[in-house]
Amino acid sequence: MTGNEQTTFRSTNRLVRVPVLLRQPPFGLVMAALAICAVTAALLRDRTDSQVPPPVAPDQAPPPDPGMIPLTVPEIRRLLAGALQRSHPPGHAARWLDWRRRHQARSRWYHQRARLARDAGIPWPAGK
Repeated sequence: MTGNEQTTFRSTNRLVRVPVLLRQPPFGLVMAALAICAVTAALLRDRTDSQVPPPVAPDQAPPPDPGMIPLTVPEIRRLLAGALQRSHPPGHAARWLDWRRRHQARSRWYHQRARLARDAGIPWPAGK
């Protein structure tokens, strides 16, 4: 890229030229934001992981509350974007994130139980 590259678009019946560099954020800024999200996820891992222990038997009943998976980098990015954009009602991003983390923990528990059943050669329970 030579720095002279530009893009053209029409705005109110006149052509406007915008340098390519102004269309996207600088690479270093994006990498710094991702690094901050990664450090935050690592620091909060122990405080946000509330999953129940994995199943120990293939016919074990599911827990009433599966807990939540720890915060991940994409989820922290979504929280920050939701706080900055304000496109939804207040608290929507946090409630959606809680639902997703709880659903992922539940899915992980059922997946582990299914693998136990497969490895033990036990047929699937009917209706579950």
